[in-house]
Amino acid sequence: MLYTAEITAFDPELHSEIERTVLLDSLAGVDWTYPDIQPRLLEEARRKAEQIKEEAAAKEEDRAEEVARLRDELSQIKESVGKTLSQFEGAISKLDGEREDVRFFPQRPGQQEAGRVKVKKIRK
Repeated sequence: MLYTAEITAFDPELHSEIERTVLLDSLAGVDWTYPDIQPRLLEEARRKAEQIKEEAAAKEEDRAEEVARLRDELSQIKESVGKTLSQFEGAISKLDGEREDVRFFPQRPGQQEAGRVKVKKIRK
């Protein structure tokens, strides 16, 4: 079994059967206690670390795709709610006595139509 640890400090005095502790920048030339086992354990640790990095990258990619999907869904909901809100406001206006008329201008007989304008009339 291989364990890892994050070491933040060393006690200056050893309290076990360990002869000494050392910090190394490289494992080259280390005189291993168990030379047949320890290099294999370290290789397994490197392999596992690479696997964890790949899994984390895949999860991040999945998360990014999910965020994009949810943003798209939210946009669709906002659009739908906006349309519904406009319909709701129109219904309230009608219930409240407003109505829209479409008038053509100018309205004198014999003149050509110049355009249309929506006019709101409010009944009181």
